[in-house]
Formats: sequence, C-alpha cells, structure tokens
Amino acid sequence: MKRILCIMLLVLLCAGTALAEMPAGLSEQAQQAYAGLRDIDVFAFEPIGYAGDEPYGPYAMAGLFAQDNALEIFEALEADATPAGKLHALCALYYLDNEGYAKRLEKYAEDASPVRQMSGCIMWETPMKDVVFSGDSRAVRLKDQYDTIEAWEQRTGISDWVSDFAGGTYPKFMMEKVRQVMMSGQEYDADTEEPDEAEPDDDAPDTRLTETAAPTQNPNAPVT
Repeated sequence: MKRILCIMLLVLLCAGTALAEMPAGLSEQAQQAYAGLRDIDVFAFEPIGYAGDEPYGPYAMAGLFAQDNALEIFEALEADATPAGKLHALCALYYLDNEGYAKRLEKYAEDASPVRQMSGCIMWETPMKDVVFSGDSRAVRLKDQYDTIEAWEQRTGISDWVSDFAGGTYPKFMMEKVRQVMMSGQEYDADTEEPDEAEPDDDAPDTRLTETAAPTQNPNAPVT
C-alpha cells in the first residue's frame, strides 16, 4: 500500500512539474503563443520545408516579447517548455536579462536531451548541451547583446565561425527575425503556415532589440 501511495505521489509531482501555470494576466492570444512555444518541437528561424514556410516560433515570440512582463513570461517558458521551446525562451532572455544569461545556461552543460533544428528542408537532432555550448574553437563569443558578429570577426580574424547559445549567435539571429516581425506587424496564419499582413505598429520599435546584420553563412545548419 505504501508503495502504491509513493508511486501516486511521484506521478502527481511529475504532472505538476510538466503542467506549470502560465504567468497571470495573459490575453487569450498571448496564452496561445505561450502554449505554442511551450510545446514546440523544432527550433528554427529561417523558412522551412519545400514551400519555404515561415516557422511559427518567431511570430509567437514577437507577441510575448511585446508584453510588459516579458521577462517573467520567458523565464516561465524556459522552465516549462520542450527542449526546442527552451531554446526559444533563451533567445529572448539573452536580451531581457543579459547579465544573468550565462548563469542560466549552466544547467544545460550536461543536458543530453535531443533538440530538433530545421533550416530549409533539412532537419537534424543535436544534444541540448552541444547546441548551447559548442566545443569548436571557431565558436563566436560576443561580449553582450550589443556586440556584433562583424566586430567579433574583426577582433579574432575568424570568418568561418560556428554558432551556439553561449556565444550569443543563435539569440542574435532569432531575435533579428522577431524584430522584423514586430516592425512589420505581420501575424502568423496557422491554417496556411504563412504570415498574414497586418497594420504596422506606429509605436517606436522595442529598444530591447538591436539590429543585427544578415548572416554571411547559414548559422542554423549542421557543421560539417
């Protein structure tokens, strides 16, 4: 009997962990974006598939990043999401809490959870620890969210660089896509998997995001 009770308690505790509550006060649209990112199974920011469809992640992130409590939202998402969802959250947290970013990454140093990435028609799986921390000596290491890849290239003389999360390149490219979505006012159409045109936001752009240049190579492809 004690054994059965212990098993039931363990199941309840695991269920409570997997179904952590969303941050309070989210609109219905923001709740949908949160749920979509929480359950997302692919990390991508470039067009995907043979039709070149827009990935869902950047559109959902744009809606959440615009919230007043964006830091709270993405902190909850990092704790609550799939491996791919955690990567989306880390991209936002690189900008929202850059000082605490390196500390956040420590938990992933030994995380072997497989995470799927996609670019164009190519999909691949990589252990979380290797996506977050590249062991390649060519991995970019930006100083902070205001540093640029171009400046890093000039400092190091390395042009055939490699991306990861610890160095800031994946967050740079993902959040550049998010910035473009926010500036254009586009909304994601789940039925057609293509963005719908919406009225551009006349407000000033979000200063938490800085422009990044377009990649000189595909940072989202497996290193060969």
